[in-house]
Amino acid sequence: MAAYLPGSLINGLHRLKGVDYTTKITLRHLLSHSSGLPDYIVVHRKNEESLFDKLLKEGDMSWSLEDLVGIVRDVNAPFFPPQPLEAKKNRVRYSDTNFQLLIAIIEEITGQPLREALGEMIYKPLGLQHTFHPGRTPSAPVPSPAAVWHKEKPLHIPQAMGSFKDPFSTTGDLLAFMRGLLRGQLFDDPATVKLMHTEWNRFGFSISPVGPGWPIEYGLGMMRMLVPRSLTPFRPIPELMGHTGATGSWLFYCPPLDLLLVGDVSQITAAPVPFQFVPKILRALKPNFHAHENGPGKKKNNRGS
Repeated sequence: MAAYLPGSLINGLHRLKGVDYTTKITLRHLLSHSSGLPDYIVVHRKNEESLFDKLLKEGDMSWSLEDLVGIVRDVNAPFFPPQPLEAKKNRVRYSDTNFQLLIAIIEEITGQPLREALGEMIYKPLGLQHTFHPGRTPSAPVPSPAAVWHKEKPLHIPQAMGSFKDPFSTTGDLLAFMRGLLRGQLFDDPATVKLMHTEWNRFGFSISPVGPGWPIEYGLGMMRMLVPRSLTPFRPIPELMGHTGATGSWLFYCPPLDLLLVGDVSQITAAPVPFQFVPKILRALKPNFHAHENGPGKKKNNRGS
């Protein structure tokens, strides 16, 4: 990480028991959430509220990369040191700080804002005409994005959405993205996608309102839901891999059933919903599923969504 981002931005970002581990953090640490950095959205300085709480209480606001890095540095509460890359299993803790630093690296390497870099590398090659960033318009007509809700209250937060740097999209574009990703269309070397789901590390129990916890596992930019068979001996849940969002959104691929699933409930309090609801969909579609009946090498039907 330190090879791409200036010291004036990141110095002292990860300090634990008198040791500064900042220069030890690699891109693999950021992609796998094994850096130990806390989530800037929920940590807060002494006698201050977190950005998450401020957003809900005070309404829309914006912040910069320097702002969020400053919060993490001042709070100085890493979860653990950057994990050893050679280890078979590592501690992981979900943190959007990791992704914000990765965004900064993308912008530094390409010399472009994220929206332009992703447009050239992902949106245009896959024909995603309804995917766009806050403050921009899609290349094809599309209705206004759905409102994000907190309990019974719709949130109008365009400045915050711009600060998150998350794009808006549609179910159709998300399905096209996942197909392109799994088929190796986004990398010069198609085998690169395998790195995303080769090494899995399981999250511990978490009380974060925005981050996933046990029994979810994480690879490189991709999560997996693989519930131990011992917990569901009579009704096993097929493996799912993909990602979820803080508003109860999901984009999953189910390898045993060769099935893509996408959805969203646009509710900030509903982050766990995908892990509760999607298994019900799978059981309804395949009530007699057995964990080994459709292994990776067996013939599958090419289903849609």
